[in-house]
Amino acid sequence: MRAIRTAGSGLGYKLLREPRTELKPRSWRTINARRGNIFFTPAIIIECPTCSSSAEEPKRGQRFRKSQENFRAAAKLNDTKIEVISVRCGGEEYDGYFCHPVNPKSGKWPAVLFLGGADAYAEEIYFGGKQMLDRGWAMLLVDTPGRGSSMYLKGIKTRPDYEVPGKACIDYLVSRLEIDPNRVALLGISMAGYYAPRVAAFDKRLKALVAWSGCYSILDDLYDWCEHLQPTCQRLLGGVSHDEARRQLKEFTMAGIAKNITCPTLITHGADDKLMRVEGAKNLFAEIGAKDKKLKIYDDPNDGGRIHCSHDYWAHNLPYMLDWLEERI
Repeated sequence: MRAIRTAGSGLGYKLLREPRTELKPRSWRTINARRGNIFFTPAIIIECPTCSSSAEEPKRGQRFRKSQENFRAAAKLNDTKIEVISVRCGGEEYDGYFCHPVNPKSGKWPAVLFLGGADAYAEEIYFGGKQMLDRGWAMLLVDTPGRGSSMYLKGIKTRPDYEVPGKACIDYLVSRLEIDPNRVALLGISMAGYYAPRVAAFDKRLKALVAWSGCYSILDDLYDWCEHLQPTCQRLLGGVSHDEARRQLKEFTMAGIAKNITCPTLITHGADDKLMRVEGAKNLFAEIGAKDKKLKIYDDPNDGGRIHCSHDYWAHNLPYMLDWLEERI
């Protein structure tokens, strides 16, 4: 896997060293998508925060910036508008993107705030959320604390009270004149299976919640469960020690909070998830206060979806979640 990642980064840098901005298209409309892919490709390949080893720590910020630059170059050429935006939260400012829907219906748009997990960044998860745009929904991507540019360029570490940055993101969404404030939903993937429910427990403006893997306690369900993720969590907390990470992560819990989630909620989880234990999803589901709630655990040994975020079952799980969501927004 490391060899694949190294090769991928090398290809990304090769693409970066051979910019194609000098192309003079005879027809902007017909060549637009191809030119955009020239930049989207290295933006995907150079997944610096998630793929770099600890030995490459000094290069993380540099690689992230190059990935961001390429994504933004592609965004300018994308057929559907992708706006570069920022969200203020107290003394902090988070970078992000407001992605316009494809062929939206008349009237105001429904919208989804899509939160990535761990150190996933906005440019990366765009590709996981594109199907939302195809359904006529707007999508907001924001590098909230501990993620993307907030972590790698600004040093904004993660925090247990994710309802604070989450509220700022929803404030931004409902301030947009294009958005129907009564049709705003939240989707969180991986470690954001903690972040998103935490937001939903405090913000009653949300029409629905989807946890693409559920998490009740970051300490119990992720940190202590998966030893390989411990260095990542320590880094997201600001480069703390193992003991300090365990102390801080005790605050990253939905205990006594999940009961306040009253909007329709869907949780999907793989039964053999090695990164986030399935018991966390079950515990979260049990305490959620919503009447309309569903827990989908992929546990059939003869079928897919049993691994983390059901990545091997993407073509089934993502439409399943979005079909559920479409009935509620």
